[in-house]
Amino acid sequence: MDARSFSGTTSLLDNQWDFALAPALTPDGIDPNPEFFRGIVVHPLILAEGLSTLGLLSTFRYDRPVPDFLAVGYDPILTANGDRLRIESFSACNGVLARLDLLAESFESGQIGHGTTNVDVTPLSQQALGRIRANDLVHLSVGRDQIRVASTTEHIEERKVEMPSRWIRGLGNASELQEPLELLVDVSASLARKFLASVPNPSAAEKSGFLSLSRGELRIGRRATPGSVAVSHIARLSTAKVFLADIQRLRIYGPALPDSGSAVVFEFLLPDARLSYTLTPHHLRGFSGEGALLESLSGAEVEDDADLISAVLAFEARVEIDHLARETALSTERVRNGLSVLQSNGRIGWDLYEQAFFHRELPMDSTRVEKDNPRLVAAQKLVDTHSIDAVKDHRGHFRVKSGKNVYLVILQENSALCSCPWYSRHSGNRGSCKHVLAVRIQTGHLSTNTP
Repeated sequence: MDARSFSGTTSLLDNQWDFALAPALTPDGIDPNPEFFRGIVVHPLILAEGLSTLGLLSTFRYDRPVPDFLAVGYDPILTANGDRLRIESFSACNGVLARLDLLAESFESGQIGHGTTNVDVTPLSQQALGRIRANDLVHLSVGRDQIRVASTTEHIEERKVEMPSRWIRGLGNASELQEPLELLVDVSASLARKFLASVPNPSAAEKSGFLSLSRGELRIGRRATPGSVAVSHIARLSTAKVFLADIQRLRIYGPALPDSGSAVVFEFLLPDARLSYTLTPHHLRGFSGEGALLESLSGAEVEDDADLISAVLAFEARVEIDHLARETALSTERVRNGLSVLQSNGRIGWDLYEQAFFHRELPMDSTRVEKDNPRLVAAQKLVDTHSIDAVKDHRGHFRVKSGKNVYLVILQENSALCSCPWYSRHSGNRGSCKHVLAVRIQTGHLSTNTP
């Protein structure tokens, strides 16, 4: 994201809490003094715990033997969709994406606006958040007058907002990995709290395996069983423990068949809110490198289609593909693939509870698809240099010359195989290799996620 400045700074003085926002992207363009909401918070402790937890998560690394809790954090993303506020943050290692959805019922009176910005969660604001109690009367103003508790003492200080490119790549890949997941586990508050309380601290020995509901408890075993979901380093959920007393249900999403190469989502239902943790297939991997959008981005028309789709988006809490198809006169397949360009720019997310996309507004970078997807660029080069030959009398078989080597690519009905080292290492779990992509581009056999 382009660097922007906060008009103020989050501060605590005499128990007065001011929470600063950056200039926001709204339906009417950039607003230097955004105002998303003004009213009373129904569940102040959930708001305080959520902001504090997501700000803290951005400093955590889970990809090292000894977690690094001193990593530089970034400012969580706040999106107002008219009927809810969404706050999102990645862990410092990019292997965890957490999102807190504060639904309309979380607020008494007031009106939620539309837009996306960054939230300034400083050490000082962490202190302020820690002083909020469940029975406090919190008058909330998000935007021009910042977030206030009681009266306000303003402190003006410039500070740059950073949205690392890795976060933008991660947002796109995470949404693509979330979409096909199915609800596998739905348990009551008591089971959910017991499970979360048992999650070890990040500094404990790694605990991974297949999580399933067995004999009335959530257990992690070594072997896959029907309905189980693969989880790597369960301690990545540990920051959610601050919500133990508020959890009403836990919903777990994974692939229909147990697959250690799939992401997993833990969704905690809270009073008038939802908190989700999306974990990469392996704790040593970040969302930014998953390559989940590569095939959808391979179509010749996707960027033009994305421009048409962008023109009709309006910060919807639910982005309906059929509606976009009617508005743009595109087929649902072209709309779905066009959305992949917006996903790659972080502008489209996936809500598993709603089973729908949602819109967050980030700057559109026309070069991002190529810049962030070198495999896609390399695949197009193979096509342009006529490096692909069909194998005679073997339908779906192709030889691809890449440098001094020739690899065999086999296209199957819902998958593809390649003899290259990349495929041997990842088996397609981190997106297609450049050879498979090249064959798909040349033949037009592109994978889609059309519902």
